[in-house]
Amino acid sequence: MRKRILTNFIFILLVSALISGALAFNFIKDSYIKSKEEKLLSNINLIKGTLDEKGDDLEEKDFFRLAQDLSSQIGSRVTFIKSDGYVIADSIDNSIIFQHIRANPEYRNAIKGDIQIIQRYSTEVGNKFFYLAMPPITLGDLEIIIRLGEDYQEIDHIIERFLMYTVVANFIGLLFAIVIGYMSVGMIVKPIRELTEASKLIAEGNFNNIVKVSTEDEVKELAISFNRMVKRLRYTIDEIKDKNAKLDAILASMQEGLIALDSEKRVILLNNSARKILDISNHVEFGEYIGNIIPHTDIIREIEMEIGKEYKINKEVELEDVDKKIIDLSISMIKDINGEERGIGTLVIIRDITSIRKLEQMRREFVANVSHEIRTPLTSIGGFIETLKIRDLDENSRHKIINIIEFETERLKKLINDLLALSEIENIKNIKQISSINIENDLHKIVELLKPQCEKKNINISVDIEDNLNNINGNIDWFRLIPINLIENSIKYTAEGGNIWIEVSNNNSGIILSVEDSGIGIPEEDISRIFERFYRVDKSRSSNIEGSGIGLAIVKHIVILFGGTIEVESQLGKGTRFNVLLP
Repeated sequence: MRKRILTNFIFILLVSALISGALAFNFIKDSYIKSKEEKLLSNINLIKGTLDEKGDDLEEKDFFRLAQDLSSQIGSRVTFIKSDGYVIADSIDNSIIFQHIRANPEYRNAIKGDIQIIQRYSTEVGNKFFYLAMPPITLGDLEIIIRLGEDYQEIDHIIERFLMYTVVANFIGLLFAIVIGYMSVGMIVKPIRELTEASKLIAEGNFNNIVKVSTEDEVKELAISFNRMVKRLRYTIDEIKDKNAKLDAILASMQEGLIALDSEKRVILLNNSARKILDISNHVEFGEYIGNIIPHTDIIREIEMEIGKEYKINKEVELEDVDKKIIDLSISMIKDINGEERGIGTLVIIRDITSIRKLEQMRREFVANVSHEIRTPLTSIGGFIETLKIRDLDENSRHKIINIIEFETERLKKLINDLLALSEIENIKNIKQISSINIENDLHKIVELLKPQCEKKNINISVDIEDNLNNINGNIDWFRLIPINLIENSIKYTAEGGNIWIEVSNNNSGIILSVEDSGIGIPEEDISRIFERFYRVDKSRSSNIEGSGIGLAIVKHIVILFGGTIEVESQLGKGTRFNVLLP
């Protein structure tokens, strides 16, 4: 900017100097020519008076001497010309005597009676002259035209000196102008440069720079307005950052996924919950078409069908991929800042309701299973009660029926006790009646208690307990339910003549309890569900096996309550191994 201003300044100065020089040159030239005209006019009038005094005494031969004398007196070239155009005397060049000069413009003007200065080149002298000729006057028998000439060299010399002085003066003035202009432009440009640097810092996000200007002009007003703008912009940016921070906190804490789209279906906002629910990679180019970001075509299809509508849509979508997720979509239009009906984008709220639907399904299955498990013994009991009402039953039959009723009653009682125990375990947050558990003694007692069941199916059960076993702390009654249910489960699903292995070993500061059998095994697709209440593996293969499907659910909740974990390893037809880690 400084260079441009300085260049313009010098250009204007040069143009002004040239215009001023040209005007001065023309003025001097015109003034000099005018003075020459006045001199020639006064001199020619003087010569005319002299000739009038001499009158008729003059002869043609006297004009040469007269021309010399008059030229020396007035300092001009004097020429006497007859009215017919022949030169009779000249003070400079006698070679033109008796030459005809009727073609010269000053002669023609004199014949016409005009007195006018003529500027022309003189061939006989080889120089430029001013010429002035008087109309013919009568001297005796002669009609004489007096012509005076002034050398033009003096004007050329004056012009040369004037041009030289003008160039020198302009050069000196230009040097002063460049120095002063450079300093002046620097003073003008400095605050503008500071404003430019401050603008660059603002563009980079630095709003702490204030421009200080000491001048009292429009630049200072500009700096004051700029500083006010920076303060206002900094306040606005801070306010936007604060709002964005609050918005980010809200979006980060939302369990629902949120996707905002513009009118061209390009993503302009996407929170972390949406990434997790829809399995979107962390790297997302905002402004990209939604179909290139979301991997689920069924969701894209639903969004594109409802996008841009002026009412809120809620839809439930079951993903067709391997996750089998169930997604609740809430699609609504984003209106502009003035609340116009014309939508500027679309807001999509996504909720993963897979667990809710699974819980609803589990609740339905639970109700159905409980109803089935309770109805079966009640139906049996009711049927045999009707049989007892027959009076002609013999005592042996009556005794068998009573035993069956008693068995079904105990079965129903055990189911209710298991449900109550499971409900109690699920609703308790802290273990009460904590004591140190001697696992070795308790485990041997449990094995002895369950041995009759093993002997009925001729199942061999072995126990391997590591020496110096770590003690664990907890409710001893609940702990006993873990090995009891695991061993009973193995006995139920192990064929006659099978084997059950029980191992207990130290693990860091806790223990690992393993129960393995050579039973029918668990299909891989059922392993993740065996700890659900009333869930039984392949009912077609286990329909003749007694059990309510609550035992493993009780084990899982007790292990969680103890702060431990349980894992399952199983191969279909080869057996199952449960590993319980208790800290």
